[in-house]
Amino acid sequence: LTDMKALLADVGRAVSTSGEDYQSTERSNAARW
Repeated sequence: LTDMKALLADVGRAVSTSGEDYQSTERSNAARW
């Protein structure tokens, strides 16, 4: 699970173009898990 969360975080950083986008992605991932 830790590796998967790290992978999602890396993907989120790669896709994000701003801090707000990243925070939104992180909240979505947190809700999913």
